[in-house]
Amino acid sequence: MGVKIPPLLQVKIILLRNVATYGFVKTHLVNIPTVRDYLRDRGLVQDIDLLPMGSAWLTDVSHLSDVEVAAAALADTLANMREVLGPIPFGVILLPNLQHLYPVRFKKYLTHMGMSPMTRDAAQPYVAIRSALEARHISVVEVLDALRATGDPQLVFYNDAHFNAKGHKVIAKVVGDWVGTR
Repeated sequence: MGVKIPPLLQVKIILLRNVATYGFVKTHLVNIPTVRDYLRDRGLVQDIDLLPMGSAWLTDVSHLSDVEVAAAALADTLANMREVLGPIPFGVILLPNLQHLYPVRFKKYLTHMGMSPMTRDAAQPYVAIRSALEARHISVVEVLDALRATGDPQLVFYNDAHFNAKGHKVIAKVVGDWVGTR
């Protein structure tokens, strides 16, 4: 007598054997709200709002100095890269993560994890990196304002936090405008 596998999980196992089919089905089915909610409620797809985005210390306001040290190290590395490139235009595109782009979703995550919004700041790593880059006179391509200006509540895929076509279109416009000024 073996372990009884629920029918929907059996379908997932079959699809996983053919990764391309699984990827297509998963990315397209989760775009249908009723199907997405059904699959999420049964644990077959995750609610990305409840998943950690990066290391917890990055958003912990008591670790601001650690975040700034890490950001400075990253900025130093990028400044060295810029020096190697010489006169070639160099800039860094800062992409906000899901929780920074959508503060209400970060609040949902904090509530789920039992964390206080007073002790967490989703913007902290982003601001630290931007400040460190600007202090080294590295061009920063800022896309956050343009993404937020769309008012679109779903610029990332439903099943992960990567930008979808709508998000990429906004980012491409900002980057294109930046490149056009170089």
